[in-house]
This record gives sequence, C-alpha cells and structure tokens, in this order.
Amino acid sequence: MSIQEVVDALHTRFLEGFKRCDAIAATADYTEDAVFLAAGSEPVRGRAAIAAGLARLWESGFVEKGLTTLSAEADGNLGYMAFALLVLRRDQGKWGICAEAFIAK
Repeated sequence: MSIQEVVDALHTRFLEGFKRCDAIAATADYTEDAVFLAAGSEPVRGRAAIAAGLARLWESGFVEKGLTTLSAEADGNLGYMAFALLVLRRDQGKWGICAEAFIAK
C-alpha cells in the first residue's frame, strides 16, 4: 500500500468517526504518545487527550468538511503529509499518527 493510500485510509476513518462525534473512533489511528496542535491552542499530548479535545471542538460547533492531502511521503518508519502537518510513524507494520498541527478554516 502506498503512503498516499495509507493517508487516504487514515483520513476516511478519522472523518467517519468525526462526523458521528465518536472521539474514540476518530482517534483510533493516533499513537498513544501523539501530539495534536490546533490553531490558537496549546499542544495536546496523548490519544485520550486528543479525543477530549475533539469533543471540545464539537461543543464549539466546529464542522470538518474534509481533508485534502497536498503531498505525502515516507522514508523507513516515518511518513508525513502536507495539508497542515501530519507525521506518521510505523510500529510493527501499522502506520499511526504521532504528531499533527491542524489549522481550522
């Protein structure tokens, strides 16, 4: 599977959970030690804290309409994509999100 296909699958699973307001499903592909940064906020560390942060986004009325990948690359066990910043890490063959900087529109 190409890194672009991996990113597309991650986006699909995230958006499916996000649209259902299911923080557990939306963050299932984040690594336990992931870091999430949304515009105007302090970094959030860890999958559970990221899930809680998503709940706050929903409470504020934020709606995610989609994610567009500008480019995606991988080298060994690290991958990244540009739409804001998404860093992937492969652990035991499975890709997970280990850092994200998100710019809300």
